[in-house]
This record gives sequence, C-alpha cells and structure tokens, in this order.
Amino acid sequence: MSFYSNVSIMTTKAGEQRLRAEADAAATAIGVTRKWLSVNPDEEIESPKATKYGEDCILLEWEWVKFYDTFKETIALKEAIEKVRDEGYPVEFCRTGEETDDYEDDGVQEGMKAHIEILNVINVYFD
Repeated sequence: MSFYSNVSIMTTKAGEQRLRAEADAAATAIGVTRKWLSVNPDEEIESPKATKYGEDCILLEWEWVKFYDTFKETIALKEAIEKVRDEGYPVEFCRTGEETDDYEDDGVQEGMKAHIEILNVINVYFD
C-alpha cells in the first residue's frame, strides 16, 4: 500500500533559485534522474505549483505525492534545503500525510514576510 503526502516549501525568490540549483546538483550527485524541482521533470514527479506571496516570497507545493524518507529523490531535496539554509536563505518545509499524526513542520524561518504552518481542521457539514 502506498501513502501520499502534500508537500509545501516557502522561500524567497533568491532562495527558490538557489534551492532549484542545489536540488538538481544534490540529485545528480546521488544518481537520481527524477528531480523534484526540475523545470521539465518526467511524469513520475510533477513540477511544483509555484505561488507568489507578497513582493519576495514563493510557495512551492506538490499535492498527493509519494514523499518517503527512504527515496533518493526525497533525500536529495532535503539535503538541498539544509544546504541552502546554511547559506543563509530562509526555507520553510511542511509535509502532511494521510493520517492526522503524519506530518512534518520545521518551523518559522527568519527573513521572510510570509510563512507556512500545518493546521488540523475538523469540518462539520450537513448532507
């Protein structure tokens, strides 16, 4: 059985450019041909939806993707995030899975005006 996640990354415009370059370099270094942030990825990993927030923030989102810590593609992306942060670019990462207790959120990063967070919501509706 496969489990799927929604994955979001918030960063600045400069951070996005640096993250894309570093994610491709990290993927190439470990022999990954499917890359999360490539402009023209193959059909297995779609490009993220990119949404601009304010003057300088970019939200990258993937919906309903396999994002396992054991996948080389995931390892490469997470390594790229850490390297870009170490260079001083703010990058926030959130992932929510199918279960209510399946999530990752690495918190607010200084240097951006827009931020992302995970909220658990219960909706009530009538049929």
